[in-house]
Amino acid sequence: MRILMNATPLHRRAAQSLPGRRWPLARIVWLALVVFQLISFVSLLPYYTSLADHPCAQGCVLTIQEAQSLTQGGITPSVYLFVLLMLSVLNLLLAVTIGGSLFVRRSHDAMALITAYFVIILPTTYLLNFAPIELDSKQAIAFMLPVVLELALEMLQTSAIYGMFLLFPSGRFEPRWSWILLVTFAIYTQVFAALPEGANIAGWSFFFLSAGAGLGYRYWRVSTPLERQQTKWVIFGFVTLLVTSQAYWLPTFTPLGSTLYAPLAYVVYQVILPVVPLTFFIPSSAIASTTSTPSFGERWYTSPSPRSW
Repeated sequence: MRILMNATPLHRRAAQSLPGRRWPLARIVWLALVVFQLISFVSLLPYYTSLADHPCAQGCVLTIQEAQSLTQGGITPSVYLFVLLMLSVLNLLLAVTIGGSLFVRRSHDAMALITAYFVIILPTTYLLNFAPIELDSKQAIAFMLPVVLELALEMLQTSAIYGMFLLFPSGRFEPRWSWILLVTFAIYTQVFAALPEGANIAGWSFFFLSAGAGLGYRYWRVSTPLERQQTKWVIFGFVTLLVTSQAYWLPTFTPLGSTLYAPLAYVVYQVILPVVPLTFFIPSSAIASTTSTPSFGERWYTSPSPRSW
C-alpha cells in the first residue's frame, strides 16, 4: 500500500513528447548519428580476418601478447577472432533490431529516442569496446574527426550511456538537480586520465553510486508499480554488465594482462553485452499481471503515434 501511494499517477507523468519542430529535427539528428556510427563499426569488420597474422602492439582486440597467450593455451588466434567477429555481428544485429523498433514505434517520445541511441552505441562505440585495428584510447568511432567534433561525439556518447541511469524510466531528471551529475560526468570523462589513480577510483565510484541512488529514488518515490518491474530488469542488466566489465578491465591493473585471462575475459564481456538491450525489450505481457496500469515499456511497444511516418 505504501509503495502504491508513493507512486506518482501515470496521467501526471506522461511521456516526454517532443513538441512542434523539435520532433522531426530530433529524428533526423538521431538517424544521422546512428547511420554514422553503424558505418564506422561495419567498416572495420573485415579487419578481423587479417588481425590473426598481424596482431597490433596494444589497444586493439588482439595484441601481440594476447596472441602469444592464446597460442600457449592451445587456442589459435584465427579461431578466437572468428568467435569475436560472430559475437560482434550478433550484438550489432540485436542492437539495431531493438533500437530500430523503439525508433519506429515511439520516436516522438524523448526517452525512447535516448534509449534507442543507447542500445545501438553500447556494442558499437570504441569507448567501451576494442576495435580490430589500433585506435586512440579516446576515439569513439573508426574515422578521424576534427578535434572539436571528436570531443563532442565522445561527450555525447558518454552522456547518453550515463544519462540512462539518471533518466530511466520517467524521462525526467528526478531528483531535479541530478542534471548536474550528467554535466559533471561529461566533464570528468575528459580529464580523468590526467588525475591520480586514487582520484579516479573515487570519481568513478561517486558517479555510479550517485546514479544508483537516483534509480532507487525513482523506484520508490516516482515509478508506477509496473515501471518498477521494468526497472528491476534494467537494473539487473546494468549490474550484470558492470560486474562483467570490471572482470574485463582487471588485466589492465594486474599481471593477468600477460595471461590467457585477458582475451577470454573480453569474450565473456561480449557474450554478456546483449543482456542490457534485452532488458529494454522484455514483453510487457510478462509483467502485466501486477497491475492494469500501462507501463513505460507498454507505452513504447503500443501502436505508433498518429504523428509517426
